[in-house]
Amino acid sequence: MRRSRGKQMGYIICPIVIPKNAVAETWMADTEHPDDGWQELGQILMALRSHDPRIEYKLSELMEVYLPSDYNADKSLPIATVVGLVSVENKISYFLHEGNPGEAQAAATDCVENGIPPSKRGMRPLNDAYPNETVKAKQSKGLIPPSTLPKQEPIAVITARPVPNLDPEAPIVVELRQSSVVRGKSKSDGYPGPINIDKTKKKARKMANGYEGRKIKPSSPKDKLPRQEQLALRLLEKSNAEQMGIFVNLLEKSGLCRSKSAQSVNLLQQATEQACFALRQDELELILAKHFRISHEDNGADACTIASLLLMNAAMLHQRAVAGNWLANVNTPLSRIKSAPNAIRLFRNDWNRIAQHDFLPVIKPALEIIEVVEECGRESGLNSALRHLAGEAEKLAAQYADMGADYAGELFNKVMGNQSSDGAFFTRPTAAALL
Repeated sequence: MRRSRGKQMGYIICPIVIPKNAVAETWMADTEHPDDGWQELGQILMALRSHDPRIEYKLSELMEVYLPSDYNADKSLPIATVVGLVSVENKISYFLHEGNPGEAQAAATDCVENGIPPSKRGMRPLNDAYPNETVKAKQSKGLIPPSTLPKQEPIAVITARPVPNLDPEAPIVVELRQSSVVRGKSKSDGYPGPINIDKTKKKARKMANGYEGRKIKPSSPKDKLPRQEQLALRLLEKSNAEQMGIFVNLLEKSGLCRSKSAQSVNLLQQATEQACFALRQDELELILAKHFRISHEDNGADACTIASLLLMNAAMLHQRAVAGNWLANVNTPLSRIKSAPNAIRLFRNDWNRIAQHDFLPVIKPALEIIEVVEECGRESGLNSALRHLAGEAEKLAAQYADMGADYAGELFNKVMGNQSSDGAFFTRPTAAALL
């Protein structure tokens, strides 16, 4: 920075284009397209980091985000949102909601929680606005009315799904996730490209399965949002930064956070999510939830996620034991298991040998998961999950062990949605008593 006598601070002003009539906070927190401003801002910050590393770890103290008072000048136009509603049969339907900011969240919650028809909550089928080929053919023949585009192009996509519960009489708990729509290449004037409906639907399916988007707290239909006025969002506290999503987005999506440790945490998160997906495909959620004796009344992590984390722990310990020749008769390399037709048998054999020596807090929960799944006869998903975890653990175990406990906690909180109460599944009672 250019220095001058008496000068205390240098300023970098980086404009970010926000689409007309978009809610700036929501757009900045949710947008994921690299051309939407984060990448450019990240390049500037990375260049500064080479001169002063404080730019990264003290960013929350150095950065302010200002929103002009007229950023959403035409308040007569409603905000459009793509909404994916998931049924109890795990089928997703797509709708378009037009209304004030926050109304789409309340409407989606109401539909899933109380069984209200989407049309009663201001939603219409997404195909009415963005028809697929079948609908287009019917429209061309005059069989159904022509499509009617929303007054404003959708900015965000929201999914709402009922969280599985073992008690059929328990109230329905809704998991809401939110992200940005998928767009094409940005226009020459800097504005985002056109919405890609097919890719947005695909993204919504991943969100409904818990692989994309960020969890948001369900809002009541009666909630009243504060009037949008001139804002200066001072990101001076980490809790506020995480709540807004802006600081987190900046680090993750600008490319600023590129350390090996952060990359490893991200890779481990992806590995557990893929394993979780394989377990869900075999419909093991309720079976594992019964095994863990958990319910979803407090929106904790789901059973498949917990099982994936426990299996990943055991797989990484397995890799460390084999690579370091720690224990006699524990020598099955993960490179063999990741391509074996029966990963369950190979893992079980070596895990039983490891358990004879020690490491029960890590190995025993993983072996119990295998027993529970084998009893129900649905082993395909578990086999697939274990093969995937074997491949990832082989690459990451040593580096992850070197990162220390702080990064383990970061991984658990990231994968489990910051549900602090779920930590009981990883700190066993005996260990807690000793601590």
